[in-house]
Amino acid sequence: MTKQQVAVFMEERKWDYRVFGFIATLLEGIPIIGLVLTISNRVGAAMWAHDLEKRQHFVAEERLHARASPGSLKTE
Repeated sequence: MTKQQVAVFMEERKWDYRVFGFIATLLEGIPIIGLVLTISNRVGAAMWAHDLEKRQHFVAEERLHARASPGSLKTE
């Protein structure tokens, strides 16, 4: 991704990141349970990042296929 694409990507998801971080911080502040939630928040963030990467690659691949064969777009 170019620097401009990264900037657009981050700007589009800025509030999602902030909300996730705010809620994760609140949950981690709960005594005793917060220890477990610290780990689960990190796992959740990693899973979210993986999902974003998968979507990004899927969209890029679809655009590549659309450019390669403009008349054969999937309509399913």
